[in-house]
Amino acid sequence: MAWAYAIGKVHHGANGTGNPAPQRENAHRICAAIAAIGRKAFAIMADVSSEEGADKLVEEAASALGRIDILVNNAGIANTAPIEGIPVETWDRMLAVHLRSQFLMTRLVLPTHRYSTMSLTT
Repeated sequence: MAWAYAIGKVHHGANGTGNPAPQRENAHRICAAIAAIGRKAFAIMADVSSEEGADKLVEEAASALGRIDILVNNAGIANTAPIEGIPVETWDRMLAVHLRSQFLMTRLVLPTHRYSTMSLTT
């Protein structure tokens, strides 16, 4: 879903980076599709539920593109086990990816946009 959103924005003039962790096999195909439109696209692998991973993603994206105009907070992982079968460690990991990552990424990107327009999508 985030990649579809990004490609839509690319059609309106944006460049893009993404963290395709669960979709690694699609990353090069998607970046090629964006490049075919005439825009820049980079796939950056990072665990955005950790401060180090979020820092890495923002630094590499800003370095590659010059600035970040759109932040799509769409990191997520799934577990299909019944809730009574989910270990606490798995639950904690899911919360970190679903919630903590959004906090970390927004906290890193937002200060550079205090006086400009930015799209934040979750």
